This record gives sequence, structure tokens and C-alpha cells, in this order.
Amino acid sequence: MTAPASPPRRRARRLPARRPVSALLLALGLALPACDAGPDLVLPFDSTTAEAAMPAVLEALKHGDPDTALREWDRLRSADALPDGAWHYRALALMDAGREDEAEQAWRTALEQQPGDGRAHTFLADWLLDRGRVDEARQHVQSARTYATDLPYLSLVSGRVNLAADDDERAARDFRDYIEQDPFGKQAAEAHHALAQIAARRGDPTAEAHERASQYLEQVHRYLDLASATLVDDPQNVNERFRIAAVFLDLFHACGDGRLPVTAVSARQRELLGRAEGALRAVLELHPDHARALFNLCFVRTMERRDDEAEALYRKAIAADPDHAAARLNLARLLIARDEADEGRALLQDVLRLTAAGGDAGDRARAHTALADLDELQGDLAGAVAHLEAILELFPESSDAVRTRRNTLKLALEAQAAEAAGG
Repeated sequence: MTAPASPPRRRARRLPARRPVSALLLALGLALPACDAGPDLVLPFDSTTAEAAMPAVLEALKHGDPDTALREWDRLRSADALPDGAWHYRALALMDAGREDEAEQAWRTALEQQPGDGRAHTFLADWLLDRGRVDEARQHVQSARTYATDLPYLSLVSGRVNLAADDDERAARDFRDYIEQDPFGKQAAEAHHALAQIAARRGDPTAEAHERASQYLEQVHRYLDLASATLVDDPQNVNERFRIAAVFLDLFHACGDGRLPVTAVSARQRELLGRAEGALRAVLELHPDHARALFNLCFVRTMERRDDEAEALYRKAIAADPDHAAARLNLARLLIARDEADEGRALLQDVLRLTAAGGDAGDRARAHTALADLDELQGDLAGAVAHLEAILELFPESSDAVRTRRNTLKLALEAQAAEAAGG
């Protein structure tokens, strides 16, 4: 991707299917910090303390039903049963219902009652920014920084405000902070896109990587949204539950192969493995012999170095699908690493048999590679050369390393033959 010929628009794009603001806020689940303050100072206020007293309001907001949420909120008000922080949730419902002028007034009422509600400052800032009221939005961002220091969404809103104010330096810092806190979320796509815009203006080559990451995350969330929407109507849909697991596993690989520029890669990958395992277990509860779910759970166990459990799961996957070449391949590798070479070799030969006619050429090449390694380890250089030749036949454009290894082994064979003849 090349930098645009003209400067891109200053504001980061919004994603096409933005979550209702109420669902976003309820998903954050972060407590605000406590602090000591004198009688004239405003204390931070955590509006989530209101949730226990208004479960029906929360349930309606989570399911995207603002009208029901508002009716239940009004019922609580009529019964004089509104808790502190309730106006915050009325504002969320009004925003979701598209009653935006009323929502602004509700936010302001919430802040009159609890001026230390950092979440309210954050969401009101975002609302004001959408209407071009950048200076007012910045004031609420500054207040939110005092009262909601642990709120990831604040970094995103601050980045939007700074981008609108043409302050690229601060905007870039805010968007990087947001990605650091929520690298896989839907709004992380927006943050990467904004960083791509800023980098392109500077002629920074990281623009391409950020734009790729943005597009990748948008695709990830399209898949997740589709699967989640299907499961609302069909909770027993095994295919969609497996789709969710596959997305988390692809995110795992994206952290390692550079598609997603993240820090603390190992910790992030552990998080994704845990989420993938949860989705895979949901599949196996519905379909205990789902071979692909079993195979992918094997992968999770292998990455966690829980080899005994991985071995048992690979065997179960093979029992569920005797033609599953990849399960045999990975089990073979595990066994060979444990010095159980005979069974490992037999499994690799099975992979070659299963992929002989129209099977996965990649699995076939990987089986040849593993057999070449095993043959060389056991001193059968001719066998290793034959397997490397098979890889080059499958993939003529293979890396130079394969040819170099083959040629090196051929020279070793010639030396062995010469030594035998001279002896």
C-alpha cells in the first residue's frame, strides 16, 4: 500500500456496525480508583454501583432494547427506587434509542449529581465530538482523565478529540495506549486506521502495517458478529461455535506472525488460547466427537506444553476421524520428540498415504520433512534425501534451505561411498 497522494481526512473512520454505546460500556467492567479527598474535592464515582439495583434496565441495554430499558427506568423513578448513578444508564438508553438531545441532557444531569463520574465525562465527550464541539469534548476528556484513569475507552475518545484538533502527536499516543489495553477489540481497528493515517502523513512506513491490522480486525469482528447473531437464534449451532474458536486461534497466529503488532506477545497469546478453549469446549459439549474441535483443542494443549493431554486428544481426534491427516502428523511429531520413533514413523507414513491422492499438499510436505529429520537422526541419509526430493517435487519453489540441505546430505552420502570404497 502506498501513501495517499493527498492528506487523508483528519478524523479516524468509525466502523460500519458500531456497537450500541450501552453494550460497549457494560462490557468494560472496570472499577474506578478510590482516592483520598478533602470536603471540597470531587470524588471519583463508579456508576456501575447502580447496576445491582436495576437489573431489568441492564438486561434490556445488553440486548439492544433501549425502549424497554427506558420504561423500566421510568418505573423505578416512579417508585422512588433509583440508585445513585441511574441517570448514567438513562443517557445510554437514550443514545441507543437515537434520542440524542435528551441523551445530552441526561448526561449533564448525571454529572450534576455525580461530577466525578468519569465514564459519563468520557461518553459525553464522544457525543460532543460527533457534533463538532471539539473544545467542549476536550474539557470532558480532561475531567475523565481525573476520574476514570483505568477506562480503556477514554484513550480512544481522547485520540479522536486530538485527531479532530490536528494534534497528531497526542492522538498517536492515545491510539497506541488504547491498542495496548484492548488489542483485539472492535474499536482497535479504528485505532490502527487512525495510526495509519498519521503515519502516512509523516511518510512513516508503519502506515501499511497499521492499515493491514485495521482491515484484519474488521474482518475478525465481522465473523464474530455473524456467529454471535446466528447463535442468538440457534444456540445449538455447532458450526458457528466452531467459527468463534477458529477466529481466536487465528488471532493467536496473527500475534506471532506480525499481522497484529502487539506487545507482550506471549501473554496476549495465552489470553487468546483461553478464549479459544472456551469456544472449543462449547462445541464439544454439543458434539463430543467433533474431530476438528478435538484437533484444535490438541493444538491449545500443545502450545501450553501439556503434552500428555495433547496426546490423548490427538488420539481421540483420530478415532473420531481416521482420515484426519493433520492429527496424525502432529501426534507423530509429539511422539518422536519423546523418543517413540517407531509409532511416530508409522503415523507419518499414514499421512503420506492419506494425502497421496488429492490430500493437503502442505500436510504431505510436512510429513516428508518430519521423516527426513527422523531418517537423518537415525543415520539413513539416503532416506532423508529421498524425502527432501519429494518436497521439492511438491513445491518446486521451496526455500533454498531445502535444496541446500538436500545437497549437503548428497555430499555426505558421496563421502560415505568413497570412504567405503577406499576401505
